[in-house]
Amino acid sequence: MTAGRRSRRRERGTPVRHGAPPPPLPGHVPPARAEPETARARRRRIVTATGIGGAGLLGISLSAKPGSPQFYILTMGLAGTWAAGALSSGPLPLNITKDRDGPWRRSVIMPVLTGAGSFGLFYGAACSRPLKMSMTATFAVAT
Repeated sequence: MTAGRRSRRRERGTPVRHGAPPPPLPGHVPPARAEPETARARRRRIVTATGIGGAGLLGISLSAKPGSPQFYILTMGLAGTWAAGALSSGPLPLNITKDRDGPWRRSVIMPVLTGAGSFGLFYGAACSRPLKMSMTATFAVAT
């Protein structure tokens, strides 16, 4: 390689940037710096306690006999634990966007579509199970 080739390669490479980094995308708020460290530590403690308590209640409730009063009490306690943990941890500083000329706001469409899609997936699976079971029973009787 000659000296001329080396200098041309260096010119075509990524330029060295001096000074401050480029600004973030328009309307983007970095979530990690949006709340103080004490709030994040509090949120972590709440999520850890909710996760451990919820996992324990889930294990106990799934070992109870389905349909028994104990099963219903434990699963309602599990739902209450998860709801209390979610409400006490507070809103996450994520998905905050700014309109072109409007105020800062949270995204609503994507969470709603995600929930509707999940519901449709589980509902479709629940509805197809009895059909599959009846087809299996019909095949077993026919043979």
